Amino acid sequence: MFWTDWGETPKIEKCGMNGDTNTRQVLISTNILWPNALAVDYTIDRIWWADAKLHTIESSDLDGKNRRIILSENINHPFALTVFQSFIYWTDWHHNAINKANKFTGEERSVVMENLFSPMDIHVHHRQRQPTGTVFYNAFKCKMKECVSF
Repeated sequence: MFWTDWGETPKIEKCGMNGDTNTRQVLISTNILWPNALAVDYTIDRIWWADAKLHTIESSDLDGKNRRIILSENINHPFALTVFQSFIYWTDWHHNAINKANKFTGEERSVVMENLFSPMDIHVHHRQRQPTGTVFYNAFKCKMKECVSF
């Protein structure tokens, strides 16, 4: 699980889905102010985020390393972001629009849709966005009763 926080100490963090605090890790805590948007690209193990105060869209690997600025010009007020194949898509509150650009270079930039009213979120629904994984069973529950495979 990944999340952004723009409190007293803005940052991007991750933690295991089981809530174990031992897995909680701060990934990004420098040069970040208002991380509004966050997307995970499981196909290449990277995260993308938009910072509405710094007017940037950036990327790093899933451990916060290999950080790269993808876009830093004419990023007015990004609010939500998603990734699909070779593109990033984001909502822009200043222009009430959805934009896209190449997720590696920031090139091939275009407006996908405009004249929207306060675009709050954006999602791509496709099987590539959520690859098949392994189901892990809670060991304690399996001891208490028979484990059943679904």
